[in-house]
Amino acid sequence: MWRPNYAAISSVLTALLFAAAGTAAQPTATPSGRTWQSDGSAADVQKIHDRQASDGDTIVIPKGTFNWTGTVRLTKAIILKGQTIRNDDGTSIDNTIIQDNIPLSANKGLIELKAPGGQRVTGITFVQGRTQVQGNGIISVSGTTPTRIDHCVFDHVYFSPMINVNDYNYGLVDHCTKRNAIGMEGLLHFRMGALSGDHGDTPWTLPAGYGGPNFFFVEDNLTWGGIDCTLGTRLVVRHNVFMNANMASHGTGMSLHDGRGARAVELYNNEWHLNGYLLNGSNDGGIIVHDEKIWAKAGNVTGIGLGNYRSIYNFGPPFLGASGASPWDYNATEADSSHIDGHPPYLFDSGTISSVAGKVITVTGKSWSTNQWAGYGFLRPSDGATAAIVSNTSDTLTVNQWRSQGFAVGNTYQIHKMIRALDQPGLGAQVGTMNRKNPRWMQQVTEPCYEWNNRDQNNNNNLVHFKQQAGGWTIIEGRDYINGTQLPGYTPYTYPHPLTTSLSPPQPSGGVKVGSRHHFYKKEKNEAKKARRKKWGHAKENLANEMTQPDQ
Repeated sequence: MWRPNYAAISSVLTALLFAAAGTAAQPTATPSGRTWQSDGSAADVQKIHDRQASDGDTIVIPKGTFNWTGTVRLTKAIILKGQTIRNDDGTSIDNTIIQDNIPLSANKGLIELKAPGGQRVTGITFVQGRTQVQGNGIISVSGTTPTRIDHCVFDHVYFSPMINVNDYNYGLVDHCTKRNAIGMEGLLHFRMGALSGDHGDTPWTLPAGYGGPNFFFVEDNLTWGGIDCTLGTRLVVRHNVFMNANMASHGTGMSLHDGRGARAVELYNNEWHLNGYLLNGSNDGGIIVHDEKIWAKAGNVTGIGLGNYRSIYNFGPPFLGASGASPWDYNATEADSSHIDGHPPYLFDSGTISSVAGKVITVTGKSWSTNQWAGYGFLRPSDGATAAIVSNTSDTLTVNQWRSQGFAVGNTYQIHKMIRALDQPGLGAQVGTMNRKNPRWMQQVTEPCYEWNNRDQNNNNNLVHFKQQAGGWTIIEGRDYINGTQLPGYTPYTYPHPLTTSLSPPQPSGGVKVGSRHHFYKKEKNEAKKARRKKWGHAKENLANEMTQPDQ
């Protein structure tokens, strides 16, 4: 008796449905999922993703140059794979090139990695098309499942940054090259608390966790341009080469008024060719820095900076400036500069400005002792304008402010003293939950910053230490930072990161090897790269297996 072949009928119906929707890509079965071949256009990649690919699959972009004018949104745990080969010295064979021509009005990047995350982007070269700078990142990362971006090249692209991380994604960017910079745009910006809606608060309720896995890792990259971080970011930057670059740490309330500063950062085994003389460390949050090789723009490296911009500027509500009068900060409440819980900030002096000449403010009729107000806060109570007093004479005050706040004749002022500022370097986990409508001192624990074995390559390999920078007058050595001492009990996290593998990328058999305008070769400095690496457990998920593959 004849019976219908339901499997065959199902296959025919599926094919007809795909045909009705347009020409369908045909998958290739692999042990780690199916591989779909795209035609390289953004539209085709998006169509395969939306209609055909499933979690664990790979969408391949072929060799060639492709003009993208729209955003590809990846909401499935897939791998987007081009054919570019990025070599260990930072040069590349740009087999798959995507030209950025997304309209500026779109205010979008080229690729969005959206929740639930877990994607990988690899082997793609991004090049200039549009010539107006876009600010949201060529690749935007959201979702808390770790993402990997590797072996990609960003060449003279009008984006700042190249990659934007907007959620608590503890993933990895490795073996990428950013070259031929337009200006000072960075490789990565981290705003981890942006999409969660917590403004970066959650990491401030927890210990720093140095040496652990709950960080975003940036390793083995070559980049012209540095890294920015804020909003509770936890970040490890290691084994990279930075050219004409620096770190940027946006403190609490500074760039995003409701936002907290970065929570914890580790910098180690990098080469820094600075765009200045000081390596920026932290402007809020904890940091450890070790085994860095540092070149100043010219002359000697002046240090690794620790600062707090709220003490030299009023960034507006809710945190305002840290003048010694804000309830967010730990302030002097007594005439002897001590603090008693529950007492209001002590008013040390007040009056009216007689004249202003640059940084020097004159108050006629005073008879102060020389430098009696050095290290105190200067506040204009009418609007909260805040500066730090650097020195004083009998009737003048020399103040430091980040930007001009228009101090003028006739302004009233107050002098207070801040002992420690909210989230300043050297402070860690808070007690309780922050309510921005009910400001209070968050009772943060002391968590010193540590540095050791950082070397000035322009100055006989001399040691480079932490130092106070902008607004850092309440950041005290021995309490808030420890120079020349390893963090007790600290061991760096597994290197290379478990999302990578011990194997090197495949070597090219031909093609043009592309480097920077000023070719820079990164030597293998760590013998661990030649040793056997530990593989990342025995991953049971197809995606996890695929993310550890080195193939380009």
